Amino acid sequence: MKMKHFTFQENFYEALLLLDDKQGGQYIKAISGYMFKDKTPTLKPPLDSFFALAKRKLDLSKTRRRVGSKGGKTERIPVTTEQVKKADEFAGASIGMDSFLQRYPQIRNDIYKSSMHLTSGIDWTTLAYELPDSPYRDCKSLYQILTHCDEIIGK
Repeated sequence: MKMKHFTFQENFYEALLLLDDKQGGQYIKAISGYMFKDKTPTLKPPLDSFFALAKRKLDLSKTRRRVGSKGGKTERIPVTTEQVKKADEFAGASIGMDSFLQRYPQIRNDIYKSSMHLTSGIDWTTLAYELPDSPYRDCKSLYQILTHCDEIIGK
């Protein structure tokens, strides 16, 4: 079923205020096309960045609509034996930054004093579990991984 409407959130409007009229029109058309026609636009900077930020909220809106149309019942996805083995490997384990780096020796610790704030509040166990399935699985920089941590863990 096609969407008939969607919520235009305040952060979309705030991004719109930073653009001139031509760019603003392209931004609105990109958001609307994505929601109503399911077309992912090709945009030039800075529009591509603004759209990428909006896209996360728009995807959440699409998911909520799909789940809501089923009466709130979530999709059941079968679990593979490999996923169970991977989960068992992390079961009951709580690891820290040192253990994370030992588990992934190809990742270099390029966190310096000026970027130590990136390490606070990190759930290293979840990060270690989710990293192999993320686009950053081959990344060799701890700094890059931590700057994209929310994306990796799917927040």
